[in-house]
Amino acid sequence: MKKYLLAYVGKGEITREDTQQLTHINIAFGFLHKDGTISAKDHDKVQMIPKFREWNPELKIVISLVQKEADAFTTCARSEEMREKAAASIAAAVTELDLDGVDLDWEYPCVPSNGGDTKLSDKHDFTLFCEAIRRHLDALQTKKYLFSIAAGADLYYVHCVELPEVMKYLDYICLMTYDLKCGFHALAGHHTSLYSKVGDVFMNSCDQALRLFHEAGVPKDKL
Repeated sequence: MKKYLLAYVGKGEITREDTQQLTHINIAFGFLHKDGTISAKDHDKVQMIPKFREWNPELKIVISLVQKEADAFTTCARSEEMREKAAASIAAAVTELDLDGVDLDWEYPCVPSNGGDTKLSDKHDFTLFCEAIRRHLDALQTKKYLFSIAAGADLYYVHCVELPEVMKYLDYICLMTYDLKCGFHALAGHHTSLYSKVGDVFMNSCDQALRLFHEAGVPKDKL
């Protein structure tokens, strides 16, 4: 099984040694806008890409996209016109910025957790959006671009995304196995528990999340 040593990097320092210990870097974050455009080139880590490649030519550099406006993902996924426009913008960004791929951080399809204009139709629209992105990336034909998503590590995400269909277009899923205990839970606990604790009302854990996603149709080597 292939091993990935991936780091999400924001404003903190990344050294030569860091890049040589990793296989993948996700630059956090670029932004998806409601009009289907992408903004990322001003990120300080984007500007360091030539240096990263000098330090480790084998390193895969991916941009993680969050939404700039609260309902940007829903808006861009909802119609064929917007899916095509946003997917084309993503493909243009990876070539312009000399990236190896893109990672979508939609928190979350169908779930109004961040004040977005979410709808139940997000579930299938997300699949269609992923298909459009994969198609536009493959059409570049310059290299095999990576495409991944960041996924909430609990049952709600498995119910809100068509995982077997989405996996046709993804290289892997980055499970967000943190904040497993946070503000919307009634009981305190470890925020990134490896295993579920007997007696805990909220049984979410890293182990449970991996089992949920695998049972929902995600191959183990893509988690």
